Amino acid sequence: MWLKSFMVLLLLDLILPITVIFNLYLHFYPALYGCSFPKTDKRERAPFRLLALGDPQLEGDTSLWRYQTSPLPPHSIPIKDRIAHEIRNVAKRIGYHQKRLDLWGNDCYLAQVYRSIARHTEPTHTAVLGDLLGSQWISDEEFNRRGRRFWEIFNDKKRPSRVTPENELAIVDVEKDTLLTLPGNHDIGYAGDMNRGRVVRYERMFGPANYRVEPFPGLRVLVLNSMALDTPIYDSSLHEDSVNFLQKQHASMTGNETVLLLTHLPMWKPAGLCVDAPDTAYFHSGGIRYQNFLSPAMSDWVRWAVWGDKKRGVVVTGHDHEGCDTTHWESQPGKWDVCNTDDSESKGCSKHSGIREITVRAMMGEYGGYSGMLSGWFDPESNEWKFDFSYCAMGRQHLWWAAWGFNVGTGVWVAIIIILQAAETLVELEHRRRKFMIKKNV
Repeated sequence: MWLKSFMVLLLLDLILPITVIFNLYLHFYPALYGCSFPKTDKRERAPFRLLALGDPQLEGDTSLWRYQTSPLPPHSIPIKDRIAHEIRNVAKRIGYHQKRLDLWGNDCYLAQVYRSIARHTEPTHTAVLGDLLGSQWISDEEFNRRGRRFWEIFNDKKRPSRVTPENELAIVDVEKDTLLTLPGNHDIGYAGDMNRGRVVRYERMFGPANYRVEPFPGLRVLVLNSMALDTPIYDSSLHEDSVNFLQKQHASMTGNETVLLLTHLPMWKPAGLCVDAPDTAYFHSGGIRYQNFLSPAMSDWVRWAVWGDKKRGVVVTGHDHEGCDTTHWESQPGKWDVCNTDDSESKGCSKHSGIREITVRAMMGEYGGYSGMLSGWFDPESNEWKFDFSYCAMGRQHLWWAAWGFNVGTGVWVAIIIILQAAETLVELEHRRRKFMIKKNV
């Protein structure tokens, strides 16, 4: 009796309030932090609201290989070695199931980040900025498994439609439930190991690698496979795909459009502006094995191909998990410099007069579950679209695990109380039955 009363008291005074608080936080953290898309100059809601999510990097079977058990050694070895071997195997089996649970929890965490911020802020468009999966070095079967898990996270979205050969400008019609996806190095590889087969399976699961979206008249959104731009490259036809795509977009410009570029690899910038300095590594065969920025020459060419002679624009990228916010500006005719956007006014460049590049911090739990919110609106005075950006973070994955730990714990606690109540009721019924039988016999 006293145990049940104590457990009920503990449930109502401690466990249940903590559980409710954790769950309210997970579902309503954007409201708690006041997260919202930036307003227009007139303090109105922007017509174009892009929810930008960086680098979910879904892991899979490759993270489980380390837990593979080894066969028992022959009987001829000492018994203590056989026992030690079996203990190691048991530890690996436990680690295997822990990692499987971790993969499931990570998917749930990413889904919570996306669904809570999307429900609260109501974006008009949503983009995942590459590295949808965690490795390009996986089989087609594993790729499809991770792809299905990705679409379970974004279960209210669909992939962009396929680009046909007749669609020379690769213009894709998107609806509110279309997720703007773009390839990252962990999806298709860097230039030195990217091949047609990897790109084909990516496009089959997630949509085209290069395409154009026109959400509003005068506003273009270009989605670019930037891993195929720099050379040397393993498959030159993929380089031609990305270059030809940009050349066609450049040729179709009228001078009246504003262009938003979505790409995985950031444009080049000198050391000291972002967490990582420029770095490129090559295979022995010569292909690019790793790069964290486009090369300076390719960055200049992309800037020309996308914006032409215009000196204003916005780039939204992924890849750098820490995030970065810089502005490219023309310091002299034909010479471009880069500065940190936060310091742009003091250095003579401005996010309102240059090409702002926003590298969105990763949505992974290790980096705090960040979501980027880009607002765009047409300014009749400048006859161009303006943009502004803000962040919202749910917090590390431990918050999600704590919430669901309390959810499970609360359920078990309530089940124990119910069992104790049932046992108490049975004991009381048995006691009454015995008293009745005693009175009856008397």
